[in-house]
Amino acid sequence: MKLAGRFTAAFLALGVATGCTSRGASPSTDELTFAVPYEINSMNPLLISGADRLVLGPLIYSQLFRPSPSGQMKPWVAATVPTVANGGISTDGRTITYHLRHDVKWADGVPLTARDVIFTHQADLNPKTSVVETLGDKEVASIVALDSYTVCVRLKRPFSPFIDFDYFDRPLLPAHLLEKFASLDRVDFNQHPVGSGPYRLAEWRRGDHMTFVRSETYWGPPARIAKVTLRVVPSADTIVTELLGHNVDATVGIDPIRAQQLRRDPDLQVLETPVPLFSLIIFNASDPILADVRVRRAVTLALNRSEIIRKATLGVEDAEHANRGLFRWAYDPSVKSLPYDPAAAKRLLESAGWIPGADGIRTRNGKRLQITLAIESGHPYFATEANQAQQQARAVGIQLDVKSYVDQQYLLLTRDGVLWGGNFQIALTVFVGANDPDPDWLIGCDASGRPIPYNFTHMCVPEIQRVMEDAVATFDRNRRKRDYTTVQRILNQQLPLVILSQEYLISAIPKRLHGYTASVAGGSFWDVASWSLS
Repeated sequence: MKLAGRFTAAFLALGVATGCTSRGASPSTDELTFAVPYEINSMNPLLISGADRLVLGPLIYSQLFRPSPSGQMKPWVAATVPTVANGGISTDGRTITYHLRHDVKWADGVPLTARDVIFTHQADLNPKTSVVETLGDKEVASIVALDSYTVCVRLKRPFSPFIDFDYFDRPLLPAHLLEKFASLDRVDFNQHPVGSGPYRLAEWRRGDHMTFVRSETYWGPPARIAKVTLRVVPSADTIVTELLGHNVDATVGIDPIRAQQLRRDPDLQVLETPVPLFSLIIFNASDPILADVRVRRAVTLALNRSEIIRKATLGVEDAEHANRGLFRWAYDPSVKSLPYDPAAAKRLLESAGWIPGADGIRTRNGKRLQITLAIESGHPYFATEANQAQQQARAVGIQLDVKSYVDQQYLLLTRDGVLWGGNFQIALTVFVGANDPDPDWLIGCDASGRPIPYNFTHMCVPEIQRVMEDAVATFDRNRRKRDYTTVQRILNQQLPLVILSQEYLISAIPKRLHGYTASVAGGSFWDVASWSLS
């Protein structure tokens, strides 16, 4: 799956169903209620990203591939995963051939064919549609149908991450319904989708719930649970209350403190799964203060990041192997992040001309070393982490002011947004990573040398760019691992950002739910059709 923009939520792959049940009533084996903290704003996967797409995609759409619980790709709409060995990838690495199953149908009964795969790619690049994620598509030189069930993609360059069609989280769209529109921004499909997945949308009551029912036309084994509802419960405390009262059945993305409460319920089980979800601090290198790598390095050395993460997450998140959340199978544990060393931080700041003032805060040319840390309000960890960072920064002479933003402002996809608009100095957030370790979406530059849209650091590091380009030019995994080890080392030196921890997805599900597995690739709903209730 592709990760561009995978910053959307601390809740990864959420699900909820509505049907309320009192503790004394017999629970239904045909309905499942998941509580979600917010509402997905569109049923069109082109207009959403990250966690939202990871939920919506496997429910009502199908995709070329999906991950196994271990994160390996396995066929879904595609009959096989292309490789050099099976002829699906050309020897020059630029041609990829996808063979599709012949029995896949849309919910309206129309066969899913190569036409739909090609349309999905073309729709993703349509400048008239407000597509959230397009990385990967820009690598395509041509895409053609060799027949109704064979798609041939010719790439502009060898690009190994493309093998799974933009990292396997690209839900396919029905060409026969959508290709007539110049733009998909305001089509009725966005509220009344037609997919090819195990469920179809039956009801959407805005601000309250979305109910999905078993699709009669699904080409795979029919879903065992007849109805799944995503019920919107904005408050994490209320989610816990509803779970303990058995008014909702499950939730995904609960925090460790509330998970402790739920573990005491004999009818619930709490699962922890390491996923490509990682917390990080982003330095805005276009800021005059943070443009100096000595200041970025000093901030990093000043923070006891392991202690910050341990206290905020009760030890659930992994700070020691934080980079694994981004680099996945290419993570190199020998590349150690900067240590906690406040004395070294002070020396760096002094070398940069920042001298302690009367109140301990450093100044240079009459200007205080005052930096704002932007966080999302309502996140279960961020306030705790920010408060600790504030105290530790002050100990080395940095005044770190914490400013909290609601999600709508923090993630707004315009110049007025905090991240997208570059209206921050340091940001604390969470991104969803990919199964493929290519980090170009996060730290890369485009052909003109400018940062790509999701590079919120506003920083282009040529040394990193060269190595990343070598890594995607080969299908040799050992060569790619060597390249990404180099990338990890340069990140430690240049510090456009610092990954704080790999997150664990905490699911609270009823013990009577069988077949539920949260994939290490990030999703909980990939095998939703196989779930059952007793």
